[in-house]
Amino acid sequence: MKKFIKGTVLSIMIGILSLTGTSIAKAEVNVYFNVEQGMCAYVAPTGTPRWDNGSMYHEVSWGDTEHVGKVTPEFITNRNLHCFEGVKLGHVCYEVNESDPYQCIVYYHIRVHNQATGFVFDTDQTLSDQYIYLYEGSKVTLNCTTLPFNKDVQEDGNIEHMNAIQGIVITNNKNSEVATAVGRRPSWRAPSYLDIDAKKEGDTEFTINSAGSAVPTGITKGSYFKGFTVHVRKKPEINIEGTKVISLNKTVENAAKASITCSGTPICTWTSSNTDILEVVGSGENAKFISKGKEGKVKITCTVKDEVALYNPSVKPVSKTIEVEVKNANIELSGIRNGDTFIFPKDRNTVEIPVSEVEGSTINWTSSLDNVANVDFVNGKLVLTKKGVGTTEIVGISSTGNIYKFKVHVEFVPETPKITNVKASYGTVVFNFEGTLYDCYELECGTSSNDFKLVASTKNKFASINLDSGTYFARIRSCKEIENKNVYSNYSEIVTFTVSKDGDVVVVNGVGKTKIVKAKRIGKKVTLKLKKVKNAKGYQIKYSFSKKFKKSKKVFVKKANSKIKIKKAKKVFIRARAYKVINGKKKYGKWSKVKIAK
Repeated sequence: MKKFIKGTVLSIMIGILSLTGTSIAKAEVNVYFNVEQGMCAYVAPTGTPRWDNGSMYHEVSWGDTEHVGKVTPEFITNRNLHCFEGVKLGHVCYEVNESDPYQCIVYYHIRVHNQATGFVFDTDQTLSDQYIYLYEGSKVTLNCTTLPFNKDVQEDGNIEHMNAIQGIVITNNKNSEVATAVGRRPSWRAPSYLDIDAKKEGDTEFTINSAGSAVPTGITKGSYFKGFTVHVRKKPEINIEGTKVISLNKTVENAAKASITCSGTPICTWTSSNTDILEVVGSGENAKFISKGKEGKVKITCTVKDEVALYNPSVKPVSKTIEVEVKNANIELSGIRNGDTFIFPKDRNTVEIPVSEVEGSTINWTSSLDNVANVDFVNGKLVLTKKGVGTTEIVGISSTGNIYKFKVHVEFVPETPKITNVKASYGTVVFNFEGTLYDCYELECGTSSNDFKLVASTKNKFASINLDSGTYFARIRSCKEIENKNVYSNYSEIVTFTVSKDGDVVVVNGVGKTKIVKAKRIGKKVTLKLKKVKNAKGYQIKYSFSKKFKKSKKVFVKKANSKIKIKKAKKVFIRARAYKVINGKKKYGKWSKVKIAK
């Protein structure tokens, strides 16, 4: 194969044309060029071709051609050219004696190398048509192999030599916002480097100054184009969601999904750290899990290759890993065993029961009688809602094949009544009731709030009993007979009352609502004036420096007019309520409106 070195021919012609036009006795011209071993370089002899009987001729006397093999004249494009065929390594000077009128001596400095002078990228990247792929924000240094030069050409001033000695010289960058590239070589003996800074997504082309045969062979693959293109892409982002736990010998379709953001179309590869426990079969961005007969934890990795990772093997592909546990697990409900009967609490309409089951499998819960209790599954909890009276079967079937059954029994709960009034009437104590009357009301009374006895059972909304003087506590509940069994409501609130020796009855349950009449701050003290509440034992004061009473403080005072200390001398928000002590416990009235002390 013959190789035409364009830069060499031009340098020769420029040097010689300057000699034409006048007769010079003798002149010397130095010409430098490189020849790759086994290749050919064409050069034009010095001088301007002359016509002689219709033909061009030059009287050229070539020196010893032993080192470079052979030199042959060829007639190409009306120019008498000479072909140097390099076959050995060397650096040889040849003298050409031309005939009159030029009398010029030209010294051809021919360097034969084992490969054309240039640079070879020392990288694993597959260079396809001068393309380099990098991720946005990455900075890479490519090692370049620079072909050696003889010492005597180190400082000869020839531009071809200097370009090669100093390494790759970037002469043009199409878009410096995308990437920049700088070639460097510390000395002519040292290796060359190319530093590339990939800034943002896009493409840019670089041109390299490589005169003569100093072509960067590692990039151009022998092409005349002296440059390369850098493609900068955003690094892919991966997020994996899916199954974290799977039971033994189960297969879960679409167990994991990778959400990928990248330039172009990604290629996803799924791998398992232990296929003896869990096998993963990837189908694009989705993966199927196949668990084996062993328990354990496995790391599942999704690796994404975009065009950067595909064309540049030296770039590590982006990957994301999740941990999946394989275990032998069944559905478990907190406090309820498989086959149990659950009695719905009388005082609640909704119950939440934590559920333990294999993640990645969905559980379908159903109720055989939705008019008794319906069922829902929210955030890992079974939610039962009371709808009526009776018994319903709750069934849970998971996608992993587990089944769980239990019964929910909802009893009839009568409405809770209340005692509306207690008064004296003809030597007895009369109680009035409010609420739905089913079969009867049961009235209980005692001398303490922890000791009650049934004192009356009535089908009316009142009851009358005889009581000695003293303090008493009373409560009632309603009753309804269902299937030969009495079903009771919850007890009403306890009513406290006193019976005097004269038979008078006074209810002492209620605690009146107070009011802050005045609140004035002086330094770290606040003077309060409250509305008195009859039979109140004292008052509870609550204050805060926050309108929403965050980090509030509470103090107790005995009198309606009092002073309290506060920590800071700043605006404070205050409210108050009265209280009584009944059977050793404080019973409070309602809070007053908030007052601001400035």
